[in-house]
Amino acid sequence: MPDARPPIYIALNEPDALGGIQRVVGALYRGLTGAGRDVPILGVRRSAEPTGTIGDGIPTVFPFRPLRPRAIVDRVNRGGMRVERSLPLWRRDGVRHLRRVLEAKPGHVIAMDVFAAELVAQVAAAPGTRRIVQYHNSFGALDGTRDMDRLRAAAVHFDLFLALTQADAEKFAPVMPIPTLAMANPLPFEPQARTGPRSRRVVSIGRLSAVKSVETLVRAWAQIPAAARAGWVVSVAGTGPEAAPLTNLVTELGLADHVELLGACQDTRALLRDSEILALSSRFEGLPMVLLEAMSQEVACIATDSSPGVHELLGDGRGVLVPVGDPLSLAARLEDLLVDDELRGRVAAAGLA
Repeated sequence: MPDARPPIYIALNEPDALGGIQRVVGALYRGLTGAGRDVPILGVRRSAEPTGTIGDGIPTVFPFRPLRPRAIVDRVNRGGMRVERSLPLWRRDGVRHLRRVLEAKPGHVIAMDVFAAELVAQVAAAPGTRRIVQYHNSFGALDGTRDMDRLRAAAVHFDLFLALTQADAEKFAPVMPIPTLAMANPLPFEPQARTGPRSRRVVSIGRLSAVKSVETLVRAWAQIPAAARAGWVVSVAGTGPEAAPLTNLVTELGLADHVELLGACQDTRALLRDSEILALSSRFEGLPMVLLEAMSQEVACIATDSSPGVHELLGDGRGVLVPVGDPLSLAARLEDLLVDDELRGRVAAAGLA
């Protein structure tokens, strides 16, 4: 007998892009559909570099027409959605189609991005349905910015705001116009201890954008003595607007034989299970999926102390924390992990536990 309960729509900007939000959506989709729910995905636009991160065969609806010429749009957007936000006619047309989708089959909505929440907010909720905004960055990343004003304005049309950690929820609660709670990201695959030797690899996985600051990791790698990093390689998995500048930096620092740019990663778990260390050098984070994933596969993690979520995950010896934007500190602590097998193993085991 078909499930008579309303569908649960998940709305996000780029469902087919590479990123932690997409992996969260994939995990939510599998969990909710496994519980017998209908879970359509609502996409604001298709990615210029589609990766299928949330999973193949997942039904996705794109009510908003693609903008052309795509190359110029992406250049102006610089990894965001500046063009789309500035075009009232585009938004009005897309919201009209979005309204048709939600009226044809009324359901609950989970909005995963600020812009997705703004667009959903323009469609009245059907009686008996609920709406949730789940914000995937820290309070500190939003505080004092125009995006905070946008998020608060959109949240008026939702029932619940979800932060990633209790620490962030306590900061968001006084400024959000709706009830605020915390819910951690789901782990997309089962934890598993290491079963054999791995490549001497420091891996970075994520979108190549300014906020992820993989440049900091590359500059740190250049500061580590050659003897300490002998036999090791840095593997950068990801795509995005900083790919070309990062390639140029690797060449400029003479690291072409020591840093490899892999492009989009189709199997995060396999890459992690063949790596010793995961490095995250972001300026801002929420509760990074890549840290959860790496810890679950017994990979030693080192990261910038860029959010309450990162601190919560890696505190008390479960990982190594370094200051944001400090290549020298990152180099020093990363060198410790490279040369000290016992330390590296202890950190990895604590993360898995």
